[in-house]
Amino acid sequence: MKDFYSIGLMSGSSLDGLDLCYSKISSKDENYNFEIIASETIPYDNDVYEKLKKVREISSLDLHFFDIELGKLFGAYCNSFIAKNNIKQIDAISNHGHTVFHYPEKGLSLQIANNNWIAQLTQLPVFGNLRMKNITLGGQGAPIVPIADKFLFSEFDNCINLGGISNITIKKGTNLKSFDIGICNQLLNHICNLIDKKYDQNGDIAATGTINLELLNALEKIPFYQIQPPKSIDNGMLKETVLPIFDSYKDSVPNLLATAAEHIAIEISKYLEKDSKTIITGGGAYNSFLISRIQSISNAKITIPNPKIIEFKEALAMSFMALRSIENRPNTLSNTTGSEKDCISGDWIYN
Repeated sequence: MKDFYSIGLMSGSSLDGLDLCYSKISSKDENYNFEIIASETIPYDNDVYEKLKKVREISSLDLHFFDIELGKLFGAYCNSFIAKNNIKQIDAISNHGHTVFHYPEKGLSLQIANNNWIAQLTQLPVFGNLRMKNITLGGQGAPIVPIADKFLFSEFDNCINLGGISNITIKKGTNLKSFDIGICNQLLNHICNLIDKKYDQNGDIAATGTINLELLNALEKIPFYQIQPPKSIDNGMLKETVLPIFDSYKDSVPNLLATAAEHIAIEISKYLEKDSKTIITGGGAYNSFLISRIQSISNAKITIPNPKIIEFKEALAMSFMALRSIENRPNTLSNTTGSEKDCISGDWIYN
C-alpha cells in the first residue's frame, strides 16, 4: 500500500479564508484510507476579502494581477503552514483556487491563485486547473468532490456540503449522481451582514423568525431549480438571481433568515430518501437550526462528522484528485458532471 502525503487547498464562495489540509492517503488497487494530519483555515485579511467580493467586476488586467497576488499569498500560506506543523514529508500541493466565473455551457470555468507562483515559492509540485479538462469533454467541470465521496466516504448514501453553495453526491449501488443544489451560506451570510454580523451562529437568529410564505414561494420558482442534473452554479447567481427576489420583500432579518433556511432545507430534502445515510459537511453543518429543518423535512439519517471532516473534506478531496492523477485513474466522472467520458482533469506544475 502506497502512502501519498499532500496539502489540499480550497478557497470557497463563502470567502471565510483558505483551507489547508495536510493528509496521508493510502492506496492499493483503488482501496483507500486517509488521515488528516494537520489542518487550518487562514482567514483573508480585509483587503483580500474585499477584492474577492468584487473580483467579478474588475478589469481583465487587474484580474491577472490578482491571480498572481493570490498565488503568492497561497504559496506564503503553505510555507507558513509547513513550518508551523513541522511537515517533513510532502509529495505535492493540490490547489482548487478561487472560482471567479463558472459558465461550463460556454466552455469556461476560471479559478485564480497562480499555481506557478505556488510551485516557485514552495519548491513543490502543484496540481491545479482542476475543472477545464472535464469541461472540454462536455461536462460541467463540477462538482469535483464526488470522486472522493465515492472512495473515501463509501459508507454513506448521500454526501452533502453546505458551503456558500450547497451540493450533493447521491450513491445508489454503483451509480453516482452529483450536482449543485442551490445557494446556501452565501445567502445566509449576506442577510446577517445587514445587521453587521458575519454569520448566524447555530442558526439562532433564524430560529426566532417567521417564514415569509410569499417569499418562500417566489424562491421556489427560480429557474435553476427546474433544471435536471447534472448542473452547477456560477457565483453570480446570488447577486443576479436570488437577491433581487429578497430585495422585493421587505421583512425583518430574523424572518428573512428563517425563510432562507427553510428554502435551503426544502431544496436539499427533495433529494434525500427517508432513512438514507447522509453525511453533511461544510460550514452549514454547524447551523443546527438548518440541520434540524433538513432532518424534519427529509427524515434522512443525518451524520455530522468531527470538525476536521466538516471543515476540510473539500480540501482533502483536492488531494485525492491529485493522487488519482498520479495513479493515472479518472478523477472526474461522466455520470456526475455530464462529460462524454470519465477523465483525469487537472494540470501539474513542476520545478
